[in-house]
Amino acid sequence: MMSRKQASSKKSVLGAALDFLSRRRLSASQLAGRLEAKGYSAEENAEALRKLEEWKYIDDRQYALSYIKSKETRFSRTRICIELQKAGLDDRMISCVMDEYFPEQQEVENCLLLGRKMFEQEYRKYQKKSLNDQNRSIPPKELYLRKKVGDKLLAKGYQLDIVKKVLGEIIIFDNL
Repeated sequence: MMSRKQASSKKSVLGAALDFLSRRRLSASQLAGRLEAKGYSAEENAEALRKLEEWKYIDDRQYALSYIKSKETRFSRTRICIELQKAGLDDRMISCVMDEYFPEQQEVENCLLLGRKMFEQEYRKYQKKSLNDQNRSIPPKELYLRKKVGDKLLAKGYQLDIVKKVLGEIIIFDNL
């Protein structure tokens, strides 16, 4: 028979876990870390996580899928994988979900779309800069735009070979 203190403690662990989950979706590892930081014991955490998985409140595969869907247009496969690893997901599950829902060809297409958008923004900035700083030396337009857009795409986690390919297509397409 469970004592009253144990019953209230279990309820409070579940309550705290549900509070965390009501704010945002978390992986099992993230939730365990937050509960541990609150001072709950490992056994209490394990029991709460088991119940939440049983009730389908936490599902790492669904977490990975929703994370990929929300970030796929803004970040590379590499960056998304790193973020999912930080969330405590299994590497095999990450690669399986990534291959299924975010193929490599889609990454190239997303990089191209994002690169074109960045190119337009940087082109407008360059034009303003060249009008305002007529007395200063300004780098050549193509060099400036390649550097700015390339750096931004690399910061988003895209691989260098993809970025080079995309920059080549953008520069040819926009016919500088």
